[in-house]
Amino acid sequence: MDYLFIVCIAILLFFILSHANRKPKPLHARIFIGWMGLVLFTVLGFFFAQKGLLADHIWYHELICYTHVLHGIILFFYIRCFISDNYRFISKDLVHLAPVAVYAAYHGATRLLGLGGCASSGEIEQTTNLYSSVSTFIKFGILAGYTVAGASLVRQVKHDTRLDKKKKISVYNWLESIIRGVIFLLALTLLIEVLFYFDIPFALSKEALINVIVTIFILTFIYIWNRYSFVLIGPMIYEEEKEKYKSGLEETELDKNYAAITGFLEQSEAYLDKDLTLKKMSSLTGLSEHLISETVNRKADKSYSDFINSYRVRCFLDKIEAGEHKTNTLLGIALECGFNSKSTFNRAFKQFTGQTPSAYIQELDNKPFSA
Repeated sequence: MDYLFIVCIAILLFFILSHANRKPKPLHARIFIGWMGLVLFTVLGFFFAQKGLLADHIWYHELICYTHVLHGIILFFYIRCFISDNYRFISKDLVHLAPVAVYAAYHGATRLLGLGGCASSGEIEQTTNLYSSVSTFIKFGILAGYTVAGASLVRQVKHDTRLDKKKKISVYNWLESIIRGVIFLLALTLLIEVLFYFDIPFALSKEALINVIVTIFILTFIYIWNRYSFVLIGPMIYEEEKEKYKSGLEETELDKNYAAITGFLEQSEAYLDKDLTLKKMSSLTGLSEHLISETVNRKADKSYSDFINSYRVRCFLDKIEAGEHKTNTLLGIALECGFNSKSTFNRAFKQFTGQTPSAYIQELDNKPFSA
């Protein structure tokens, strides 16, 4: 059994290190690497518990219990970002931390009251009392809920008629393999929990049996990843853009699109809109979201949000040069230029000028007049 854990840990380490240095990494790839890092942390916990290591560090095993629920949320967002290449996290996504908070509150309360917990005397605790069982089923409910939500997103890929057919089949098979594997793992683990709850005897302890099953699942998962790794290289491709992406966009096409985008922004000043999302930009220009993103990335060497913020910073600088900071606050000017918060403005300003707004203005005001 030790060899199984060691092989799994070694493969996960190799996988994470070999993919962490690859550039460029889209958001879904970064989420995937982070997910594998969390899996590695969990497997190490299994191994340490099996060997009786970190026996005096109960916090480590408790932390593993708390992070279990994150796997479902990460799976959901991985699929979401994979099928929506331009997806970016927004403040509303923080609502997905609520299930984690509920589980942490209940589990923490039962632990503090001595009613149940993950670890006791440095080992994974084998409890079958009601409180520990409720904690377990809350955890399974969260994982199952996000797995079902992820499966719903995968079905959208299957029925999306806009996607290139070959790409769609490959993407669907890859994501479907993940969902089926996670469902099988959850069902099997839940069955083991139920059987042990009713004192059904097994050759191995409950924790050892679950750990072995999880480890085998991880090895199988990475094997499946290697089979479908070719679909992870590029973004989702739609039928209407298929011809453009056969050999990549030509420079002349890029120049044409970039001129259209910059010309539109300069004439319409659309960047003054605080909510100029990629989707809205697409509807205003008539160019697809992916086409805008691809063009901006390759011609301006910036992400879409950084590209739009560069126009807003330029707007702010123009207003400062005109002396508006003498009659208006810096935040007021920033909001007029399309920024939606002080923190976003400060970060963007320093990114493009190398200075804070106040330092820039002080330098400007101290600059001697020249005719």
